[in-house]
Amino acid sequence: MPLVGGPVTNVVARGVVRTRLTDDVSAVPPPALAYLAAVPQVGDGYEAIGWEESMHYGWGIGHPDHDVAGTIIDVLDVDEIWASAAAIRALYADQHAAVDLYADVLRGMPSEDRVLAVDDLADIQNDDHDRWFPEHWDVEAEFDRTFEFAFDDAVERRLQRAVADLGLVDDLSDDWSFADLEVEWEPKDMLW
Repeated sequence: MPLVGGPVTNVVARGVVRTRLTDDVSAVPPPALAYLAAVPQVGDGYEAIGWEESMHYGWGIGHPDHDVAGTIIDVLDVDEIWASAAAIRALYADQHAAVDLYADVLRGMPSEDRVLAVDDLADIQNDDHDRWFPEHWDVEAEFDRTFEFAFDDAVERRLQRAVADLGLVDDLSDDWSFADLEVEWEPKDMLW
């Protein structure tokens, strides 16, 4: 990939998100989604910034001409971290369209990596919205609005069942919440 891969991927990701927010997911150009989906499949040929920015592929969930959910499941075999990150962005973009995808990603991940995915559930509920948008973009200023996220009760229950079915909350009380799944990370624990 070219040295400008990171900035190009950031611009493409912004275009996908901006189009979804201003028009509709159906207005997102399929080649933009195909570009973002190709990045994790390049392997070591792509630098970390472009890899992280390509995770915004999940914003394309529900596109009528591009199977975002199916592609994320396919990429799960190649890069489970990317697939999980793209799925959480899909959940942020449209929780009703992405709830089954996210549960499938959890089930398909190696057990040792599931902690990353459930930590994202804690982060999304804490409304750390900056993580779910491309870097270096003041999205609230551009759209002159505050972005807030709250799980629909039915979606939250579905996700809680998926997490419980995997045995990830066996040590927690019966009234656990996604906040209880938050992981305290040490700098040495970070993947990148």
